[in-house]
Amino acid sequence: MMREMHENGPIEAIILDVDGTLYRQGPVRRQMMMKLAGACVTQPLRTKRALRVIRSFRNNLEAIRH
Repeated sequence: MMREMHENGPIEAIILDVDGTLYRQGPVRRQMMMKLAGACVTQPLRTKRALRVIRSFRNNLEAIRH
């Protein structure tokens, strides 16, 4: 494994935020909404499937949080 050097030494870890707790969700959701709105015009069937996947993901995420 190749280690990348940073000004403070080698990078020891990379943190990935998969549940949206480390960033502001509002701007990300707005950007996603704009992209999906544009996709509705150019690829309506694909967008419909994507929306079902996103809805299912969100529902499952909420279910495991509670």
